[in-house]
Amino acid sequence: MANPGSIGSAMPASEDTQVRRVADLERFVRELGPSIAQSFAPVIKKANDTLDLANATIATVSELSARVDATLVNIDTTVQTSISANSMTTAAIQSLVAAPPAVASTGAVSGTTGTFPTGVSSTGVYTKLLTYGGGYKAQYVHVDGTMGYVPSSRQFKQDITPATLDPALLTALQLVTFRYIDAVDNLGDQAETELGLIAEDVHALGLHWLVDYDAEGKPTGLKYERLALLMIPWAQSIEARLQALEVPS
Repeated sequence: MANPGSIGSAMPASEDTQVRRVADLERFVRELGPSIAQSFAPVIKKANDTLDLANATIATVSELSARVDATLVNIDTTVQTSISANSMTTAAIQSLVAAPPAVASTGAVSGTTGTFPTGVSSTGVYTKLLTYGGGYKAQYVHVDGTMGYVPSSRQFKQDITPATLDPALLTALQLVTFRYIDAVDNLGDQAETELGLIAEDVHALGLHWLVDYDAEGKPTGLKYERLALLMIPWAQSIEARLQALEVPS
């Protein structure tokens, strides 16, 4: 038979029984609270530690982010400064191309080809008197800039044929005085007066072997050293006339 107040009993529990049960429940809760707190304390501490670490990590990340941002700003400033200091504008480049600056070299300069439309200036070329003996040769400059000499030995020649020249060609040459245009531009009235021949006039006489020509075939200069060859037929003609005068009548 069930006791009063139990589930199987139809009779309600007495008031004392209910009061006792409430008191037991309160005591159980009071005893359970510290136990729960003690059981969850490590979990709570670990959660707090994890939260502190997360906050510290966030702070560190924020600091690193700020440093990265500052570095990027510095890099951009540095790059822009370097570009401004070490680069040239299109206008500046075009200006240098149109009017190249002077080049001053303290070391050896080499190259495949070069064009110097205004000429080349240098210190005096070292020279030495060739009076101490030994053979020497006249020096020439080829049109390609190579320096050398012209051989006269038969071993270097072919198609050798005796030549005749009109002795009158020597006296047909017209000497003139002149001044070089560049010399007058640079020195004015102090420019030297020169003595010589005009290449176009020599060309007109048919003496092409005395004339230097440019790439377009225009006379530009003369081979003055070859003028001596005109003396040979002239001297031969005089000799022939003298011999004719010496023949008894």
